This record gives sequence, C-alpha cells and structure tokens, in this order.
Amino acid sequence: MQVAFRLAYSVAVAILFILVVVFGTRTIYSEPDDYPVYPQYSGRNIYCNENNRCYIDDREITDPNDSTLTAAERQFIGAQRDYNNDWDTYQRTVFITAAVLGVAAIAAGVALYRRLEGMPLGLVLGGIGAVSYGWAESSDGPGDVSSATMFILALVGLAVVLGVGYWFLGGRESPESASRQAQA
Repeated sequence: MQVAFRLAYSVAVAILFILVVVFGTRTIYSEPDDYPVYPQYSGRNIYCNENNRCYIDDREITDPNDSTLTAAERQFIGAQRDYNNDWDTYQRTVFITAAVLGVAAIAAGVALYRRLEGMPLGLVLGGIGAVSYGWAESSDGPGDVSSATMFILALVGLAVVLGVGYWFLGGRESPESASRQAQA
C-alpha cells in the first residue's frame, strides 16, 4: 500500500508540474494576435508561407513595392510577415522556458532521489512532460524552432541531467559505503 501511495503521489506531482508549466507559459507569454485577414476580395490569392515568402496566385512577390499590389495588399503582406515573426518568437520562447524548467525539475528529482520518497519521481516525470510540451509547442504552426536551437538546448539539458545524475546517483561514494570502508 505504501508503494502505491508513493507512486500515486509521484504521478500527482508530475501532472501538477506539467500543468504549472503549460498554463504558466501561456499566461506569461501570450500567443500572437489573430491571424491577419485579407481585407477585401480582389480575385487574387495572396498569402505568405512560414519563411515569409509571399505569393500572388503562386507567383512569388520579390519586390515589396511591386506595382501590381494595392495599398491594402501591401498592408496585408506586412501584417502577415509580422505575424509569422511574432509566432516564431512565441514558439521559441515557450520551448526554451519549458525546456529549462523541465531540465531543472529532472535535475531536482535526481538530486532529491535518496533524500525524499515519491517527490523525486514526480519531478523527473513532470520534467519530462514539460520538455515534451515545449517541444510540441515549438513545432506547432508556421515557424518551427530551428534544429540548431533544439540541438543546443537538448545538449545543455543532457549535460545538466547527466552531471546531476553522476553527482547524486553514482559518481561519489554513498554514506553507507564510506562508513563500511572506514570500519574495515
């Protein structure tokens, strides 16, 4: 019964930590304003892709001062590009925040492993969930976080988790083994 309670407590800590990260990032970092809507129908299909390349009827607009564009179309293209840039920034910020909080929770869970029961597992699971949320949020929509950014953050996170794990789980002598060696 005691093991079941500890496991349930760990799951509760994990779920609540994930919810704090999700709703905290959504509260602090709001998503960009509404997607720009073309103000009037001109019979032409004007759109911009995630790389901020804009098109009229599948023809790329290479000159922002293209003489075939109306003032409303230029304004729409500018708003679309601003929206794409804002969305990229939002996704990057959420990913970095969730990754840092997740790695910190995992490191704290490992550090507390032999000191407390139940909470460390919950922190590790919650950290994994927070990192997963940040990863999923960063790959949702037009501006995915670059692979280089993801690689660097994953590398730093791995270094922190491995360092803390080595220090607290096996890289130093436990108090029991040190006292046994002193008695021998």
